[in-house]
Amino acid sequence: MAASPSPPPCPRAPLSRRDSCSMFRSAFELPWDGLGSPYEPRIFAAASADASTWAGAALFTGNNGALDPIGPSGRQQATMGSLASPLESSSALLFEPDAEIEVDTISDSMIFASVDLTTLAVGQNRLLIGDEIVQFAIATPQGSGRWKLTGLLRGRGGSETAAMAGHAGGTPVTLLDDRLIAINPNQLPPSQEQLIAAIGKGDEEPATAYVTNRGAALRPLPPVHPRVAFDPVSGLNISWTRRARGAWRWLDGVETPLVEAAESYRVGIGAIDAPDLQWQVGEPAITLPPAQIAQYSGAQLWVVQIGSESQSLPLLLARLPQ
Repeated sequence: MAASPSPPPCPRAPLSRRDSCSMFRSAFELPWDGLGSPYEPRIFAAASADASTWAGAALFTGNNGALDPIGPSGRQQATMGSLASPLESSSALLFEPDAEIEVDTISDSMIFASVDLTTLAVGQNRLLIGDEIVQFAIATPQGSGRWKLTGLLRGRGGSETAAMAGHAGGTPVTLLDDRLIAINPNQLPPSQEQLIAAIGKGDEEPATAYVTNRGAALRPLPPVHPRVAFDPVSGLNISWTRRARGAWRWLDGVETPLVEAAESYRVGIGAIDAPDLQWQVGEPAITLPPAQIAQYSGAQLWVVQIGSESQSLPLLLARLPQ
């Protein structure tokens, strides 16, 4: 049975003659959350329906045009919808108490809950908006399945790049909670485009979604807080702060444990894909002598963290003085 490239429309038969239509718009990989092995992909599916009653769906993976079964979804429905209006870009550095989004859920029965800041700090109320993880504090129903979510933490789990880009109205939104369906990565084909399909009772065609955000579980978080100081004798002294995958809690008095097998960074001058000069260092600091600063004046200086299975997105440290 061939899988269609995008979710087809629901069949139009009356609900009394069919089950509610399976809505399966999201399949994605998430950053490691600190539980289980940090060295395995964490792939989830968000399956739901257009009504509060739903018998669930059979899940399949697409493989060379055919669908191979991978198990049932269960009756739980993921809370999901789309942005009612664009979400502007954010530096994702601080809690934004006045920032808000409006979400149109796919069913009027879907709800969001408010939490206090203490609960927010340990990782609750997470949303996947495009490839960005956003947390919200206050949920206010607006009627007809629309919710206003206020008090935002943007760019969570290393998704700052997506936060800086912002999101258009209509971008899919999924609540990251225990109603998601964990997918065993060994059941998916080894291709770059991994398709998951859901077929519920009464569905005339499978609802399908490609797995997005690939590599998020194994990719280290980019370093933060670059610090640059020039000394006329030693040169440019540069340092930064490392982060660790799965560290949703702030640990007072102790350093965040390193998840990777070793602490290692790649520092480069010039283009990230083709640097003019690069070094690998084992601590979050490097010093460039005055001669190198003069040779590459005006070039960008950046760093990535090298993990056990992958490397982080880059952090721009500085532009070398001209």
